Amino acid sequence: EKVEVADIDERILAFLSERARTLFAELPVHRVDVLEEEPGPQLLGRFEIVVTDPPRSYDDGLAFIAFAARCLHPSPSSRLYYADHEDWNDEHDRLVGALRGLGLELVERHANLARYPLIEAWIPSLEDRASALGLTADALRSLIRSIPARSHLYELRFRV
Repeated sequence: EKVEVADIDERILAFLSERARTLFAELPVHRVDVLEEEPGPQLLGRFEIVVTDPPRSYDDGLAFIAFAARCLHPSPSSRLYYADHEDWNDEHDRLVGALRGLGLELVERHANLARYPLIEAWIPSLEDRASALGLTADALRSLIRSIPARSHLYELRFRV
């Protein structure tokens, strides 16, 4: 019935707000830095569904999920969704293990639900990684351009 958006980037918020006005209605937006701020009263415990796309690291990923969980309504039907994949996040298993400490449990892993192009900048030390794989840097760049990345969508709820 109602959608709201929270993001750190004011440009994204302005774009989404303007697009919503041209398509259907007002879209409440909230500028927040989930790594530095707590959810304000306008977000705290208000939403039946929360979606987040956390950074691919343990500390920042956990911060994003913890922030999202604080925005989630305590109803048994409420769900928190986040995108990640163990191939892109070496700390993902550790992150999943920490969910219990946030009062969350995994309902379902929707495998490879999101598909998007890989970007060379996401591969740190590309030349070193290429060498470790027995490839030239150009060969690895070609693979990056030709292979889509996929992420799972994890569906969480508060533990019952």
